[in-house]
Amino acid sequence: MHLDTKEICQITTERVDSLWKVSKVKEINYFESDKDIYNWFIRSGQIRLQLSDDFASQGDFSMKITVLEKKPVEFALYYFPQAWKYYEFLEFDIDNSNDVTEECEILIGDYFDNSGWYDDLPKYRRKILLKEGTNKFSLSVEEIGREINLDSPRKTIHFLFNPQRSSSIYVDNLHLAQRSSKGIF
Repeated sequence: MHLDTKEICQITTERVDSLWKVSKVKEINYFESDKDIYNWFIRSGQIRLQLSDDFASQGDFSMKITVLEKKPVEFALYYFPQAWKYYEFLEFDIDNSNDVTEECEILIGDYFDNSGWYDDLPKYRRKILLKEGTNKFSLSVEEIGREINLDSPRKTIHFLFNPQRSSSIYVDNLHLAQRSSKGIF
C-alpha cells in the first residue's frame, strides 16, 4: 500500500484535530462509579454521598448529597488532574431539587504551597447561589490562579453548604475546559 503526501497530511490533520477535541475538556469527576464518590471526603456535618441516576447532566449518574441535619456541611475532593494552567474554566453542574434558593460556597486551595509544606487553607473562595433546578457554573481558571498556585502538585476543592432545611442536591460534570484556540500543544 502506498500513500502519497496529500493523503498523509490529511490523515495527520484528522489525527491532530481528534486529539485537539479530546484535550479541550479534562474530567475531574463525572460520578459514574462508586470510586468517583469515594474520592470525596465529608469534612463536617452529617451528609450522605451516593451515586444517583437523577439529574445526571453528563453520563448516567450524578453525585447525590443528602443533608441529614439542618446544619452547615463541607465536603471536599483532593485527587484530580494537576495541569490546570492549560485550561480556561473549571465547570460543574449542581441541581437543587429544593423549592428555595440555597447558598453554597466553593473553596479551592493548594494541597502544597510553593515551599512544599502542607497547606489546608483554601485560598480561592466564591459564593454561588443554587436556584431551584439545574445550575451550570463556569469559573475562570485565570481568576483562580490569582489566589492559588496552578502549578501546585495537588489542589483541593471544597463545597460548603448551609441548607435551609434537610434536603438533597446533585453534583455532576466537574471538569476543566478550554474554549479558545490557544490550545494545549
